[in-house]
Amino acid sequence: EMSRRALRWVGAVAAGCCIIGVPACSRAPSQADMHGTYAACYPQAREVLILKADGKFRQTVVLASSAKTNEAMGTWRYDCTNRHIVFDGYYMAVLDGFGRLGSNWDRPSDGIFIFPVRAKFGRITIDANDEVVYRKLRK
Repeated sequence: EMSRRALRWVGAVAAGCCIIGVPACSRAPSQADMHGTYAACYPQAREVLILKADGKFRQTVVLASSAKTNEAMGTWRYDCTNRHIVFDGYYMAVLDGFGRLGSNWDRPSDGIFIFPVRAKFGRITIDANDEVVYRKLRK
């Protein structure tokens, strides 16, 4: 009898985990879901990223050490199927590949940047790298 009770308990816990896990794997955000203001805070800086409905973006970076501010503007597009966002030129990559402030952090690149987009429990994030994660601010 104890083993049957234990099996039922394990089954109930497993079923609960499956039900709870479903919202975490929710549908991909739509193009309209992506518009809005995002913020990222990390040891070297804080950023605000505004994605406009017309496909333009504005990125504002404020350094933590000096409060020096720089701004960049460019265009963006969202691939709902692959769940990534593409910034076409003029995005500022603040950190180098080692998590340190890049020597040209304040100069927008004319390259293309592709970042994954995640949606968990209705909250959208853009993961530029392990350190820089933009979180959409609620309206």
